[in-house]
Amino acid sequence: PGLYIMGSVQDARGSLLPNVRLRSTDPWGNEAFTTTKSAAAELGRYDFPLFPPAGDSITYDLVVLDEAGRPASPVVSVPHHQEGPNKNANCHWLDWQKVE
Repeated sequence: PGLYIMGSVQDARGSLLPNVRLRSTDPWGNEAFTTTKSAAAELGRYDFPLFPPAGDSITYDLVVLDEAGRPASPVVSVPHHQEGPNKNANCHWLDWQKVE
C-alpha cells in the first residue's frame, strides 16, 4: 500500500549491498535520501515514499551516491502516473547493479 519507489543495490556479482546511499529528486528540486537496509530479511533493499501533488504526473530522478555523496551511477528517471501501460501504478521497482 502507498506510493513508493523501491528496489535493491547489488555488486557486480549480484550480492546485495547494505548501507548504500541513494538520492531521489523531483521536478521542483526537492531531494530525498535513503540507505539500503542491512537486516538479513531486507539486505540491500531501499524504498522512497512518494508524496506527489494530488493528481499530478511527475518524474523522479534517482541516483546511487558514493561515500562522499557524489553520484556513482547514471541518473535514472522514474515516471509516476504518466501515460502508458503503467499509468496507474503506485509503486515502482528499480534495481541497481554495479558494472565492473
